Amino acid sequence: MAQNSSLKVFGSEWFGISVATLALAQVYVLAYQISKDTVFWYIGEIFSLLGISIFSVLFVIWVIRLIVVSDGTHWNSLTRFSFISLIPIIMFVSNAQLLNFFGVSSTSVTLSAINYFIEYFLSLSLGVVLGYRLYTKEIQPREINYGIIIPPLSIGTSVFLALPLMKFYGGILAQTIYFLTLMGLGIFFFLFIFIGSLAFSSHVSTKMPEAFPTTMLLVGVASLIIINLVLIAEMGKIDEMLISISFVKPLSVILWGFEVWNFLVTLILMLAHPPIGSIGVWAYGFPLGLFATSTVELYNLTGLQPLVWVYVIIAIAINTLWVFGWINTGLFLNKAKGAAPKVLGTIRSNGYAYVTISSPASGTVTQALIEGTNLVSTNIVPNVIEAGQNGIVIKFDNVASLVEGKTYNVILIVNIEGKFEEMKATVRYQP
Repeated sequence: MAQNSSLKVFGSEWFGISVATLALAQVYVLAYQISKDTVFWYIGEIFSLLGISIFSVLFVIWVIRLIVVSDGTHWNSLTRFSFISLIPIIMFVSNAQLLNFFGVSSTSVTLSAINYFIEYFLSLSLGVVLGYRLYTKEIQPREINYGIIIPPLSIGTSVFLALPLMKFYGGILAQTIYFLTLMGLGIFFFLFIFIGSLAFSSHVSTKMPEAFPTTMLLVGVASLIIINLVLIAEMGKIDEMLISISFVKPLSVILWGFEVWNFLVTLILMLAHPPIGSIGVWAYGFPLGLFATSTVELYNLTGLQPLVWVYVIIAIAINTLWVFGWINTGLFLNKAKGAAPKVLGTIRSNGYAYVTISSPASGTVTQALIEGTNLVSTNIVPNVIEAGQNGIVIKFDNVASLVEGKTYNVILIVNIEGKFEEMKATVRYQP
């Protein structure tokens, strides 16, 4: 049971460490392109291999967790389900970096082509399932954040691997990759408009400081569109289809301007609400890597020197956040290791949960939910709590899906002086 409890913390969100490390590798590759200093190239290579190694370890742990811990959170939680789409992102980007660092051979490009199609359809499938869940799942207000744009974002990253494959292949295979890349850009762009609007509305209406790191994903969206357009333009004319550089250049400037606005807003959010002791800080890495890439692509298109200094600022930020991410990961693991339920409460077959929580101040409990399930309640007595220990009774409807003897986390949303805080208590289902 202790082993299972330790594995519970390793959800799909941990893949953010690998993605951020690969993004850092990309930043150093860009530094090499600008300066031609081979030191940056070798540093990028080291970080790329490190990112791949981290992913390999985390993937094994994650698979073991799925087998051993059957809590259903990767299905019931839209955020954790969405973060599964980091897998194809990692595979697209790491594959492209390996080809860049170690060169192209007939064997490596064949394996890369196979990987391209596997990851592309994995991205597409995860996006389809997310759409199904959005339509059919009873969604709670705090369940929607910018993490849900990762599945459509993942299919847009296919372009990183598409370009080196297009340079090697011709004929029907090149046409297919070109077609899928354009199709992926369309899926990614329009899903971002709809799903991104949903996430924006949720962030505005339901204040969720714990989800603020996911707002950085907005920074990566416009950058990824720029990258797609530039790289597709570099592919040239395929089967009478062509996106010209003359079309891409002004559109890229327009998109990049929106990116700067997103970056400044997110930077202020991060400084005002630093994610201390949370692995959510890793969500900053990949979008900043995309922002750095789009900035250098725009510099290559326009020759505007100030863009280099913008790139330098982004590079400093991502290096700093990478170190900060490891510090936060250590704090998170220490907290998880030492964390024990404050009180073990009980939930009965009639839906009544009896819990005791310790509050740092008086406040109003606005909502209660059982983590990993669709169960939510506003029937809470008393709903006003005081500083110190508070006994609370919560009435949930239809608890037949709970497993006898199993423990669950009850999360209480508490309004303390206008700020919403989450308080957690552990209960055991005892019919």
